[in-house]
Amino acid sequence: MQNLLLLLQGLEVELHHPGTRCSPARLDALLHPQFHEIGRSGRAYDRETVLGFLASLSEHPPVVSERFEVALLAPQVALLTYRSAHRRADGTLHLHTQRSSVWVQEADGWRLRYHQGTPVTDIFLFPQPTIGRHPQKFNTAHRELNYRQIHPSGTRLTP
Repeated sequence: MQNLLLLLQGLEVELHHPGTRCSPARLDALLHPQFHEIGRSGRAYDRETVLGFLASLSEHPPVVSERFEVALLAPQVALLTYRSAHRRADGTLHLHTQRSSVWVQEADGWRLRYHQGTPVTDIFLFPQPTIGRHPQKFNTAHRELNYRQIHPSGTRLTP
């Protein structure tokens, strides 16, 4: 189960990275054809809407996430939950959110089928990032995306 947690955490965090968000090919590989999202606002979004929105962004705020947990819902279906926030230029965090993602394993790998973000009123107290730690040792600890980070697959994430 630990390996599945690390794998899905890595894929989820990859979706926070501007390099992935700007790559239609990578998004196509990660988002299930029937992907559906309920955003922080409570609005529902289909795959095409999300792809169009991500393509239109000129800036991507750094996302800080922590407390990843995974549960198998069926043999090839997993629920990933975690908390996240956006980091402003001054270092403060905002848009604190509890997140849930349903990942489905297909012949070509895991794909995100459903995602939901629920705003929270408590402010998360994320620890300060530790630069230089190997990503596979993060388990349920925090992660901060930056251009030096390496994806668990060994692929360097670059914008």
